[in-house]
Amino acid sequence: MNPSHYALALAPGLATWLVPLALRYRRGAWSVAGAAVTLVLLLAAWLGTGRGAFGPEDFAVLGRPALLFLLPGILTCAVAYRDRRPATLATLFSLVALAAAAFGAGWASWLAFAVFAAFAALRAFVPPPPTVDERDATAARNRTRRARSIVRKLVREGRFHWIPVYFLLRLSHLGREGIERSGSYRFADHIYRNVPSGRGVLGRFIDARLLALPASRAFRQRYKRAQAALRASLEAHPGDEPLNVLAIPCGIPRDLAELAATLRREDPALLARVHYHGMDIDPELLQLAEEFTRGCGVARRDFLAGNALAAADYPKRGMHAVVSTGLGEFLDDADLLAFYRNVHAALRPGGIFYTSATRRDARSEAFLNAFELHARYRTADEMARILGRMPWSRVTLTPDETGLQTFVVAVK
Repeated sequence: MNPSHYALALAPGLATWLVPLALRYRRGAWSVAGAAVTLVLLLAAWLGTGRGAFGPEDFAVLGRPALLFLLPGILTCAVAYRDRRPATLATLFSLVALAAAAFGAGWASWLAFAVFAAFAALRAFVPPPPTVDERDATAARNRTRRARSIVRKLVREGRFHWIPVYFLLRLSHLGREGIERSGSYRFADHIYRNVPSGRGVLGRFIDARLLALPASRAFRQRYKRAQAALRASLEAHPGDEPLNVLAIPCGIPRDLAELAATLRREDPALLARVHYHGMDIDPELLQLAEEFTRGCGVARRDFLAGNALAAADYPKRGMHAVVSTGLGEFLDDADLLAFYRNVHAALRPGGIFYTSATRRDARSEAFLNAFELHARYRTADEMARILGRMPWSRVTLTPDETGLQTFVVAVK
């Protein structure tokens, strides 16, 4: 086997292992694939040469497609240049020299590759500066997106196969909203509304497939269950006193609007007693929520800016019902416990608290984590332990049909 054949065989493994090693990035699945292709090419060359199975031309035809593994290495160098990684140029020149050797440039290219690769390995020990395009984690609230560029993040992690998926998902309105503003009220409301939309026919097709996923169906059920729990709470208080309802965070109150439409037909007297309090940390959302519910039939509606973890921000009057979906998935156990204690204190005796939790699904989690849609997952038992820290008179936990959501009704 001549020197160019060695370069062809070694290029996939070196491009996917040497580059992230020198630049101090993660080695993803492509590193394993590159090493496997290198091993196969070396074995093929050794076995083929020994038995005369194929000549140099055959090996070139077999090996040159493997040079495509140089592309992830070059893309990683481009990101590293933006990140000001010390070994970037040396690593890039080593790849160029290796490609030249693969195309028969001779021993000079091998020597250049060895020099630049050694220099890159030495420079890799110089501490790199902080990555420059990461956002301040404290500014994101319930939005788990941190990197300004998902593509650069995927390159740093060696997840090159997710890059085309990323651009396809952005054609879908649900995918784009989830990637850009994970956990946003628009993301949740798009699932609740369940009307596919996107850029062009392909975008709408992808959006429809996303809305039809089991995780989306389970997500949608939680707001339907919220309506049922809210109505049960209201009907449990006969008389004509005002019924105080708190939604925190309120998001776009689609559940309230739909319940009001039902009560307008079936029980107008009960609807007239509802006093709705929508609380959220986002002033822009509060204005949108007020406009969305205007004319829904609930005469008394208050929207207030407040933090769910700050007891002083809660309305002072006792609540007959508190509804909260979508917040617990962004809180750790300590904050979730503090939140539930605030809710318990805000309820009057006999008041109902409705909430939900999402169970971990390994395949969904791997997909979501690639695009920084991180959530905190909890089983029904874990929810029961946290809720058990407060003196509820009754707690009911019901899994949905997919098993991905747990619906919780707790009575004070």
